[in-house]
Amino acid sequence: PVPVPVPVPTSLYSHGDEDHINPTHNILRRDILEIFIEGQRQHDTRSNASNKKMKGYSHEDDSTSSSSIITTNSNSCSSNSNSSSKTIKVRKCRFAGRIGLRCRFCKHLPYEERQVIAPLSNIYPESLQGVYRAISIRFQKRHVEKCHYIPREIKDALRALEDDNSRGSKSYWVESAIRIGLRNSEDGKGIVFCPGIES
Repeated sequence: PVPVPVPVPTSLYSHGDEDHINPTHNILRRDILEIFIEGQRQHDTRSNASNKKMKGYSHEDDSTSSSSIITTNSNSCSSNSNSSSKTIKVRKCRFAGRIGLRCRFCKHLPYEERQVIAPLSNIYPESLQGVYRAISIRFQKRHVEKCHYIPREIKDALRALEDDNSRGSKSYWVESAIRIGLRNSEDGKGIVFCPGIES
């Protein structure tokens, strides 16, 4: 029988996160970051202020986008004549099949351009336990302020929370990721999407 495609979640955010995660991290998880699988073709679902309906801004809930269907890509590490540089080929080979997190607002830009304008637009946590640090230390501090594509209202909301010292539950980050089907890979080299598999 032909296996039924399984929708891949495109957002870390889940209803009820506000009770466990501080407001700044909620904005990052809900409004800026997008889940993707490296090497998997996906439709460009980038959004702008006019077509999104975010909480407090405008942003439609696309946490289970039908364009994100898990597939097998046996050629993830093969050479790609369409690649613009060896760096891109090596990066895609290294992270092929792994779950990554990326800025939904600048993902349409070529990789080299993103590296110059705002580095770390894509991050690949090495484990579920490392998602918190990858987002709060690396992505938030090195990408968000430099990315000109993130809407001003979102950046203003983040700046308004700079003095907020509330702390969320780090363990909840792991628990909520498991609930949406994310798992540590068996080889210990990243995160994979395995719905229905016990952690």
